Amino acid sequence: MTIQQTQPLKTIQDNQTLTEHIKQLSQASVLAVDTEFMREKTFTAQLCLLQIASDQLELLIDPLAGLDLEPLAALFSNQHIVKVFHAGSQDLEILFNTLGLPVAPIFDTQIAATLLGLPQQISLAGLIQHYLGIEIKKTDTYSDWNKRPLRAAQLEYALDDVRYLLPIYQTMQRELLQAGRLDWLDEDFKALSDPQRFIETPEKLWQRLKGTTNLSRRQLGVLQELAIWRDKVARQRDLPRKWIVTDEQLVDICRRNPSNIDELYQTRGLSDRVSRRSAQELLVAVQRGHQIPESALPDRPKKSLQTQELTSALNLMQALVHLRASEHHIATNLLASQNDLRALAAGQRSDLDILSGWRKEMIGNELLELLAGTLTLSLNKGHLIVEKTAQFNSVG
Repeated sequence: MTIQQTQPLKTIQDNQTLTEHIKQLSQASVLAVDTEFMREKTFTAQLCLLQIASDQLELLIDPLAGLDLEPLAALFSNQHIVKVFHAGSQDLEILFNTLGLPVAPIFDTQIAATLLGLPQQISLAGLIQHYLGIEIKKTDTYSDWNKRPLRAAQLEYALDDVRYLLPIYQTMQRELLQAGRLDWLDEDFKALSDPQRFIETPEKLWQRLKGTTNLSRRQLGVLQELAIWRDKVARQRDLPRKWIVTDEQLVDICRRNPSNIDELYQTRGLSDRVSRRSAQELLVAVQRGHQIPESALPDRPKKSLQTQELTSALNLMQALVHLRASEHHIATNLLASQNDLRALAAGQRSDLDILSGWRKEMIGNELLELLAGTLTLSLNKGHLIVEKTAQFNSVG
């Protein structure tokens, strides 16, 4: 593919032009996609600009112009068109919330880079420099994308995020094919498009809050109801949750267990942001928490005991993972997450990425042998040696 800078630097702001270009894009087999958004002052991220590039087109679509974006749903869900992102987790969430369905199939160049010996979380600028030898300017990273009109420099910046992705994708495809790793990330990419990633369970919102270690289960029940109330109000007002009531204030209310507004306002700063009407709603939420049956009260996920044996097992497992990741030029965290290692060491043997697909072949089976005592690790002149026990042959 030849990189071409297209004229003119302007955004699509009418439905007819958008529809015409979508028809052209639907003929492509692969598209590069990126978004610019603002989420500092709203409950959900506000999509401010959508960039799409094919071999023939480079588009800047302005969602703030009152466009009907519904026709994009068919394009982004077309199973015959690969959508290429770089570090696309937030983009996928925003597009799901905008279009009401997941973008699929996808390819994420940042994730793929970790299978090709490149640094973890490599930036797009770093990837462009590595593959194309081009240095791009990232001076508009913190632009106000909500403000109109957008400057020419902003539009150039936005196009840079997609115009180089397709040649990088094509090179990565060749490299992955040569390395025999082309399909290794299929399941990871499918997981990124899973709608469940974007759907929040109200009853679990309290789990994101910090400072809850010393709360009783009953207090956690109150916190659950307070978090549900805050989420509902924040959605209605389209404001960040913490603008309604901070996490610290919710936890403090649980500890104080107020029964009236005066007691509620003893939580520092609460009277400045919560009206008496909202305060009454908060008290009702507190009461709902107290009415939850004992058997239905929330509880923290049970953590495996950090015994000396478990710690020793984790240390050995991590050493083996680092060795294999280095040998195969793969990012350690991509090969085996810390959560998977802890679960495996604690005895879990199902629903672990490390025990399926290419990860199982590369490291999962060896980790099971290590835990079973049929694989040993030792040092020889500073080098880690991996050996089968007596009844097996050496493997490292």
